[in-house]
Amino acid sequence: MDPVIFPARPTTSHLAVRAKWAAMLCIVAMGLLASVATSQPATAPSATPAPASQPAGPVTVTVRAYIDGHDHLLLKAATARWRHFEYAAPGLMGGRNDPTLINGAKWFPTWEDSDMDKEVRVQKSMSDTYGGIDPPIPAGPCTVTLQKVIGRGTITVVQQPAADNDFTAIVDFDDNSAGGAAWYEAKLTFTP
Repeated sequence: MDPVIFPARPTTSHLAVRAKWAAMLCIVAMGLLASVATSQPATAPSATPAPASQPAGPVTVTVRAYIDGHDHLLLKAATARWRHFEYAAPGLMGGRNDPTLINGAKWFPTWEDSDMDKEVRVQKSMSDTYGGIDPPIPAGPCTVTLQKVIGRGTITVVQQPAADNDFTAIVDFDDNSAGGAAWYEAKLTFTP
């Protein structure tokens, strides 16, 4: 049978080293506890995101779209959405899939009635919402002025942003005066 080996008894120098380490750990722990107890509590995160900063002056939004018929573009804060009335929806005439350009950024709208007709020839169909207008349109009373850059028909502002319409501007694109579709471009200035 093998002899049982017991660990050696710690010497006085070993005990002194252990006591020093234990004392250092206690000091460090007490220092950490004291710093946590006296520190200021962190600010809790806000339940709602901070609103996008509003520019002090006018905001300009340039819109370019391939229009066939009659459409409204609804603009609010950082968003845009099409409401389609007649013929093919913006960008979809003749099997095309042209983007709407907002300040140069491409947006390929998807349509709620695209399963019924590829060109979405369904009156009052709505597109998805584009959320990339930057800087955002003022979220308060403002006046929208329009400069038509290109287009064979008319482009008009039919609704100014106001409290009773949740500060939503509506721009009318009307290409009914001629057959087929054409490119339209408008420069919209929102002045608070």
